[in-house]
Amino acid sequence: MCFCRRCSALPPTYVDRALQGTSTFMYGCTTNGSDDVVVQKLTDYMDVAVSEYLSNGNPESCCEKLESILSQEAPTTVKLQPLHYLSLKAYTVLTSAYKVRGYQLLLALDPNSNVHQVESFKMNRISAAYSLLLAGSTQHLFLSESSLIASLANYWTSAGETLEGLVRSSVSNSSGEWASRKLCTCLLLGSFDANLISGKAQIAEFEEISRGFLTCISVILPRVWDFLIHGCAYLEIIEQPVAFSGSKGSTSYRYEQENRSQTMSDLFQLSAHCLIYGRYLSNICFGGTSAGLSWNS
Repeated sequence: MCFCRRCSALPPTYVDRALQGTSTFMYGCTTNGSDDVVVQKLTDYMDVAVSEYLSNGNPESCCEKLESILSQEAPTTVKLQPLHYLSLKAYTVLTSAYKVRGYQLLLALDPNSNVHQVESFKMNRISAAYSLLLAGSTQHLFLSESSLIASLANYWTSAGETLEGLVRSSVSNSSGEWASRKLCTCLLLGSFDANLISGKAQIAEFEEISRGFLTCISVILPRVWDFLIHGCAYLEIIEQPVAFSGSKGSTSYRYEQENRSQTMSDLFQLSAHCLIYGRYLSNICFGGTSAGLSWNS
C-alpha cells in the first residue's frame, strides 16, 4: 500500500475519486461506493479479455467482453462510472479493437457486395466514438490534474487521426471537394497555428485556448455524436464525451443521405480541432514542432 501524501489525503482528490468511481446496485437502489473485491474481479476479467485478443487476434470477442463489463452485463453488482480507470482502459482497447474489426472486414471485401464495406465503416465509426470518449474523459480529469497533459495530447491527436480516416473512407473524391476545403473558419485554429509557428505558447494563454477549443467542439460534437455511436448499445447511453452530465435515455438515429455532406463536413471540422489541439498540447509538453497535419498535405 502506498502511504505518500497524495494517497493518504483525506478526503481524496476529485481525480482520485473519479478514477475509482463505481455504483453498487442493491435491491433496486443505487449507492455510490467502492467494492475492491468486485473491481479486482473485473480487472482480472478485463485482463483475460485483452490477453486473448492479443494472442488470438479476435477483436469481436474482445469488444463483446469489454462492453459487457462497461454495461454491467458481466455477473457483478458494480457498474463502472465513465471516468473509472478501468473504463478508460476499456475505451483504449475498444478504440483499437473496433479499428481492427473494420480493417479485417475490408480485407474480406466481396467485390459483388457492399455489405462488408458498410459494416467496416460502422466499426470505424464506433472506434472514432471511443477515441473521442477517451479524449473527452481525460480532458475532464485534466482540468483537475495537470500531469495528464502528455496523455491528453496523445488522445486528442489519436481522436483526430481516427476521425480523419473515417472521413477519408467515406469520401471517394478526397482530392477534389474535401482537399479544397480550409481546415476551419474558426479563428481559434489560427491562434493555435500562430503559437505553434512562433513557439511562444504562453501559460497565460493556455486556459483561454483550451476553453475556446472546448467551446468549439461542444458546438460541433452534438451534431455528429449520435451518428458516430449508432449501433453500439453501450455508447448510445453515454452523453457527449465532453459533457459528463450522466447517462441519457435510448436514442433513435437515422442517417439521412441528404445530410451526408453536412455530417462529413462536421466530422472534418472536429478532426481538425482535435489534431491541432493535440499538436498544441504536444508542443507544450515536448517543445519543437510536431508533425504536420495531414489535412494540410
